[in-house]
Order: sequence, then structure tokens, then C-alpha cells
Amino acid sequence: MGWVRRASLPEAKHDCQALGVGNEIYVPTGSNDLTLDTVDIYDAETDSWRPGPPIPTCRGYIGAALLDERIYVLGGKQIRTAEEKRESGDDTHFKTRGEVEALDLTGQSWSCLPPLPSPRAGLTATACRGRVYAIAGVHMSKGGEPFDEVWSFDPALGRWEPGPPLPMAVWGPAAATVGDVIYVAGGGDGGFRDDLLALDPAADHEWKRLAPLPTPRSDLSLAAVGGQIYAVGGKTCPSEEERWGCTGCVEIYDVDSDSWSPGPTLPMKSAWLATAVIGERLFALGGARQKRPDSTSRWTSAEFLDDVYELVAA
Repeated sequence: MGWVRRASLPEAKHDCQALGVGNEIYVPTGSNDLTLDTVDIYDAETDSWRPGPPIPTCRGYIGAALLDERIYVLGGKQIRTAEEKRESGDDTHFKTRGEVEALDLTGQSWSCLPPLPSPRAGLTATACRGRVYAIAGVHMSKGGEPFDEVWSFDPALGRWEPGPPLPMAVWGPAAATVGDVIYVAGGGDGGFRDDLLALDPAADHEWKRLAPLPTPRSDLSLAAVGGQIYAVGGKTCPSEEERWGCTGCVEIYDVDSDSWSPGPTLPMKSAWLATAVIGERLFALGGARQKRPDSTSRWTSAEFLDDVYELVAA
């Protein structure tokens, strides 16, 4: 297996999510120097991009899930502009969002749903057993303490209900569903976590610990392909001298054997990236890495990426 470059995103961004829908990939929102409201749609047959309907609330560092022909976008953070800071007298860099909005894929229109019980960014989301799950996260302007909370949204009832909390509070984990089981990996809490946890919402009252991630990391992406889960990229601690760095590490978890094996390294070292699956095809998109000296980004430590790669058989 190896990674093959595909058509680049229309603009470089991170803090986004990607969802495979038929033969297309939807990439809602995200951030670069400012937060975006764009929705980019990739056609895997033509290797091309087109714009989708902009999301009503621009935000990045979101959770997103696909359920019953709707894409749910949960929470996130909004980068406040210099003008906004100046006019308000508040120098806070991020605004944490609690909005939940859903894109109807048939009508290509957005609707507003009941917000998260508490605003958060850096959460992860997945769909399982007819519900959307919002897992963990952090409030960007309230001390930066992460959450262990798990909430599920029932579209039929139109409300959020609490689920079994994680055994630890983290931001930037990643989730995937295989069958009727939710898997959550990694995350940050001041360091980098190697946890792999599983929950069958119909049978379990608490999360089960499984074989840990070989490479502890946060702000990674998980993708389920058949009975395997790919852990792609993220933020990690590359050495004792470096506090953090981005990685192109790919590790593959086998659900049946509860074991990890190394996968083909991603050509880009990327955190805050997205992955999507179309059939058995795995794609990795966007993200950010440590900034090059010649980068034009206003951020002090991140360079945004427009890279798109597909994992193909050798």
C-alpha cells in the first residue's frame, strides 16, 4: 500500500472533518488564519472539487458525523478577528461554539438543531445505532480544561442525552464506528494519550480499554475500513527536546485481534487533518504542520495544508 496525491483542496485548511457520501467527500468548514464557512465537495471519479452550501455558523475544530442522509456539524471554535477584539475590548483569541447544524444531502440545505449541552471545541463525533455522539472536547476560553462528557442526539426525539463518560478528560481525540461499536483513540490533556476505548451503546455502561495506540497523539483522525481502523497523523512528542510536533504516522488496528500494526506513513506530517472513506478507499485531507520560515501564515507555529492523498494498493 502507498499514498497517491489527488487534487488539492480549494484552499489550505485544518480543524476540518471529512465524510464520504456515495462517491463524494464532503469537507465542512475548518480554519486557516481565520475560520471558514465553506463546504468543499470532492468527486472521486473526476478527481475534482466543487463548492457546497456554506454552513450558517463558521467554525473549526468541530465534530462531524453522517447519519440518515444528513451531515451533522457539532460545536467548534471561531477565531476572533482583530477588529472584533478591538471593538469589544476582549482580547480572547477564540470563541467556543455550541451550535449544531445539519446539512440535508437531498435538498442541500442547512438546518439548526438543539445545541450541545455545553459549548466545546476539539471534540470528536460519530454515528452509531441511529444516534449522533459528541465525545470529549474543551472550552477554549475557560481555563482550557478538557471534558470527559459523552452526549448522544436522537433525531427522532430532537434532544441530547448523556452517555457513559470517558475514563479520562481529553481534547482532540478521534472516533470511528465499526458495526455497532464506537471506538475512541488518543487525545490531549497536557500530554499525549495512547488510549483506545470501545463502547457498544446498547450493551455497555462504561468504556472498555483495548490495546493502546503504539504512538500517543492528539488531533489525529480515525477511519474505519472493513474490520480495521486507521489512525492517521496527529500531534505528538517527537523527542525530549521538542514539546510537540506533527506526525505522518499511520497505525492500523484490527478489531478481531485487538492488535495494532504499522501502516504506510503519510507523505505530509499533519495534525488537525481529516480522513474519509468511499467504499474501501481511504483519503487523508488538509491539516497543519509546524510552520516553515517562509510561510505567510499569521500563526506562530502552524502552516496550513491543502494536500489530499489516497491510500492505494501497491
